[in-house]
Amino acid sequence: SKFFASTGLWSAVSEAGDERHSLEMRLECSGLGRDGEEWIPPGPLFLTASLEADERATRLAALGGGGEATVIRFDEGRVTAKEYGALGRWTGLSELRVVGSLEARPL
Repeated sequence: SKFFASTGLWSAVSEAGDERHSLEMRLECSGLGRDGEEWIPPGPLFLTASLEADERATRLAALGGGGEATVIRFDEGRVTAKEYGALGRWTGLSELRVVGSLEARPL
C-alpha cells in the first residue's frame, strides 16, 4: 500500500475464561489527508478488532468444497492513531485518538 509500511506487528489475544478473541495490529502509516488537511498524522496506526466465527461464510465454504475450517471475520474494530498536542513533539507527550472503525469479512 502507498499509505502503510509493508511490515508491522500483530498479536492475537484471548481473554482468560472468555470465548472472545481479538486481533491487534500496529502499522506504520505515512499519514492520510487531502487538500492539505491532515486526517491521520504520519506514525504508528493501531488496529484492534474482535474475531468472530462467520457462520454463513463457513457454511458456504463447506458447500463449495472448502472443508470444515471455520471462517472468521473482524468485527467491532477501532483504528487508533498517536496524536501529539501543540508541544507534544518536543516533550514526547502524546495521546491515542480513535480515528476510524474496522470491519472485515471474507470475499
